[in-house]
Amino acid sequence: MKKILFLCALVASQSALSKNDLLNLFDQVEKVSTGNFAPACTSTNDSNTCSLMAHPEIPGPIDLLGRPNGVKAADNFMNGDLDLFWAQNITGADLARDLVDNMEESQNKKVSVAVIDSSFGKTAFDGIPEANFNIEGSNFKTCSNEFECESPMASHGNSVANLVAGNKVGGVSPSKVILTVNTPGSQTFDSNTPPNVAEEYLKFFGNYEKSQTPIPKFINSSQDWNDTNGIIPKKLGEMNAQTRGQGPIMVTISHNSYPQPVEPAKKNPHSIIVGNASIWGTSAGSSQEDDDVVISAPSDEWVLTAGRNIGGKVIYTSHGGTSNAAPQVTGALANLSLIKPDLTRDQSVRLLKMSAYPSYVSGGKNGAGVLNSYKMARVLSKIVKECKSSSNKSKCENDLIANDSSFDFPDERAKRNKILDDAKSLIQEIKNAGDQCEIVQARFKALRELSLLFPDDLEIAKLMADIYKAQGLKTSARFYEGLVANGKKPPLSAANWLLSEWDHMTDLEKGNFGMAIRKFNENEFSALIDKLEKPDTKIPPYFWQNSLFKLQAVVNPHMTEEKHLRLICVLKKQTVTTPSFIKDYNQYIRRSEIKVLHDRCPN
Repeated sequence: MKKILFLCALVASQSALSKNDLLNLFDQVEKVSTGNFAPACTSTNDSNTCSLMAHPEIPGPIDLLGRPNGVKAADNFMNGDLDLFWAQNITGADLARDLVDNMEESQNKKVSVAVIDSSFGKTAFDGIPEANFNIEGSNFKTCSNEFECESPMASHGNSVANLVAGNKVGGVSPSKVILTVNTPGSQTFDSNTPPNVAEEYLKFFGNYEKSQTPIPKFINSSQDWNDTNGIIPKKLGEMNAQTRGQGPIMVTISHNSYPQPVEPAKKNPHSIIVGNASIWGTSAGSSQEDDDVVISAPSDEWVLTAGRNIGGKVIYTSHGGTSNAAPQVTGALANLSLIKPDLTRDQSVRLLKMSAYPSYVSGGKNGAGVLNSYKMARVLSKIVKECKSSSNKSKCENDLIANDSSFDFPDERAKRNKILDDAKSLIQEIKNAGDQCEIVQARFKALRELSLLFPDDLEIAKLMADIYKAQGLKTSARFYEGLVANGKKPPLSAANWLLSEWDHMTDLEKGNFGMAIRKFNENEFSALIDKLEKPDTKIPPYFWQNSLFKLQAVVNPHMTEEKHLRLICVLKKQTVTTPSFIKDYNQYIRRSEIKVLHDRCPN
């Protein structure tokens, strides 16, 4: 039923239906898809299937209006391969939020967060009380017309803000945030000239100085700064001196233009740079790399967030890239500051790095691993409680954060085998849970918590993958399969693992794979071409659209004319096509340097 309803929403969004017809369709979808931010037992006529996913339903349809790659993203959700809240489930954002919200230390607390981004729609904030946010900036859009903020860029700011503190998708509860949103006056996504964002940031910082408004604890910046003169780091330093190191902590993006370097100004002692992890736990193909990247967050191209309001309803959208990786980190850290308001940037970095999943992004230029919000919350909650009666609470907490043993959980480790044994029967039980669904869900929650506390435990990771697959969520299982592949001795490289999985991938996964090949080394890139040249290799159109067509001159740094010729000759034999592929293909081979190679291939 859910797949049909999302398909209806997709068809409607791509058709010539009137606004009223579309709103009526949304009403019909909402009536059957509204659910809570919690597991739900689902039952069909032919089975008593128990859904174990943390957030299986959302209010309203996935809105794809105006999104260029929306169809591809939605197909992955609607085919049942990818859990709607796959990213939040990986990080444990929901569990971390619940944990902190129920702690005595967080009661009656609020954290100040600023989001500097492109235009916002005031009615598209997901559950954030209006009294809790102030609007700054000249490009604020009220979206009084339901379709005024229809384009993807118009919803960028909201998608980011809601991943920080949205009701269903955010890392911190909306009722516990004082949110300020700001749009740099010259920031436009349509201009061919890069805006002087740094100058606009100065105006933003100046607002706090003029009004004597408390400086925000965190600032999320999901955009480039174009700060060649170091204006932003200097101002961040001045503000941190004013607050004695208590902020603002700037959470920002490595950006999406690999192999370009990360902007130098972002590498400063008051910022946290975030990369983008794919659905496999590998570094996303577009995510820029640097030794100063602290952490990657699972964003890929398909993070579910709230970005628009149509007919008075907040509509959930699919976004991605580093833009939507950074706010997951901002939300996670904002959540932690509710129980430790004096959390520093260095302590934040330590918690992020020591709690991270040891995935394929670990130990290189994409950070310490993948964001693990729940483990951070568990570690810090344990520390805060232990230091509660200390005469020097701040020093006690700082010392324990610096102690590696704080990141271990001996009591939970002692329960590991029992939880694992209880969970092993879930694969069969979820199909015939009947009235035992809540018991089954509780056992899965215990396993999920265990997987977050011990992210390097390969047996737990494998069981998590098996359970996701038993739920029909093959693509969601990929992250945990990647943990297992990376943990082997010797480990498979990310590229070799992906190549070994090619024949078991869905077409959409292969398409996503197309972006990843820009980070293959020379041997891996050659192995890919060998694989593509085999007669029995099935290549979906989406693969070419995300590799040769999209990446153009940066398909791979080891691309030679001979390799390029071999790829184009495989492309020329492509038999499975779509209208968009044919259009992109014809446009691609019109380029003079491509046409020369194309003509050299045998017919």
